Amino acid sequence: MLCSDLPRGAGAPTLAARCAALLAVLLLGTTSGCGDEAVPAGPRPDASPAQSGGRWLGTGEAEPSGDVAARTAELESIGYLSGSRRAERPGGVQVLDPARVQPGLNLVVSGHAPEAMLVSNEGRLLHRWTIACREAFPGVPPGDQPRFLYFRRARLLPNGDLLAIFEGTGIVRLRADSSLVWAWPGHAHHDLDVRPDGRIITLARDVRSVPAIDPVNPILVESVVELSPDGVELRRVGLLEALENTEGVEVADARLKAVLAETRGDVMHANTARIVTQACGGPLAPAQAGDVLVSLRSLGLIGVLDFEVGRFRWLRTGDWYGQHQPQLLPDGHVLLFDNGGGGASRSRVLEFDPETDEITWQWSGTADDPLWSATCGSVQRLPSGDTLIVESDGGRALTVAADGHIVWRFDSPWRTGLDDELVATLFDVERLPDDFPLTWLR
Repeated sequence: MLCSDLPRGAGAPTLAARCAALLAVLLLGTTSGCGDEAVPAGPRPDASPAQSGGRWLGTGEAEPSGDVAARTAELESIGYLSGSRRAERPGGVQVLDPARVQPGLNLVVSGHAPEAMLVSNEGRLLHRWTIACREAFPGVPPGDQPRFLYFRRARLLPNGDLLAIFEGTGIVRLRADSSLVWAWPGHAHHDLDVRPDGRIITLARDVRSVPAIDPVNPILVESVVELSPDGVELRRVGLLEALENTEGVEVADARLKAVLAETRGDVMHANTARIVTQACGGPLAPAQAGDVLVSLRSLGLIGVLDFEVGRFRWLRTGDWYGQHQPQLLPDGHVLLFDNGGGGASRSRVLEFDPETDEITWQWSGTADDPLWSATCGSVQRLPSGDTLIVESDGGRALTVAADGHIVWRFDSPWRTGLDDELVATLFDVERLPDDFPLTWLR
């Protein structure tokens, strides 16, 4: 379903108005909530929260609290647990087709510890960055939330500095020796990207009252935020306001009702913010370099945000559920990780043509070994044409050729849970270009 930039008809209800009209009946549902060594098993964080196998903190099956302060605290605690699936494979790398593997190193982020690792295609650990959340953010309130114990996303800069997100807490910038450059305590979550001039784009959330959405309870309010290279906030665009500023937005009532019935407060769940690097053709022709590609998981929407104007140039729904990490490809197609659209307990990676809605490529594993991640997950189209797929819940990353053959795989060696019975969530594996600067690497 294409939500194009067309004039809104006279008297057509806004998104907030449609939400408000349905919330009175539907909001009482439950919530969705440097050496040449092999990659070692890292330190295990306190395991008690991970034993439940749940995925979200602060979003259980209890009835909604009538206490606004308690509801606010619940929303502020949202984050991922460090593991949810029993470990079934030993960890390590398999190079299944050496001639077809895209050269380059891998930046790995896992739920076992607050660290990012640079790993070769053969599985050698080349470098590690790490810092404790409370060292970076001394003002973090007491408690032992697992989200304080891992990086959710990281990006490596050419000089060896690392940008990393503590989910829902903020962003840190570390030097190659892991010393802290700065920490931005802006409730960053899920994703970040870097403009050519060093400015940083990330997602942030705050808990506040929005009467048009919920006249009683606070909700999570999502924004795309731009930071300077020094970690100073420059600008933010609220995503609710961006939707309201976008003419012709139509979200199917059935989809909206399902969202409102299944979420208490987390009404959008933005999970991707990536910079558009080149102008696009076809239906995406209005998109310009510097715009921000956004994914709104709860609404099943992906869109291109004109960050300067504060509205969406393009929005799309489709045959996917719980999507993550959409990517605009050079030919104008869109690639994404479809968490649940492949059927019961099955995920898939989709490439589609936004002009025709044709699915031009998809992969969902095999009958004996299906792709399945209820949450998280990412995709990256490599210069070789292969696709790097991260099945986060299963703790594995796969490079899959266009013909569906797996040419490389990484199985997480890290464990969590009371008895190390769970594989650590593999939040991200990013294949760096083979010409990425490494003069800082010692």
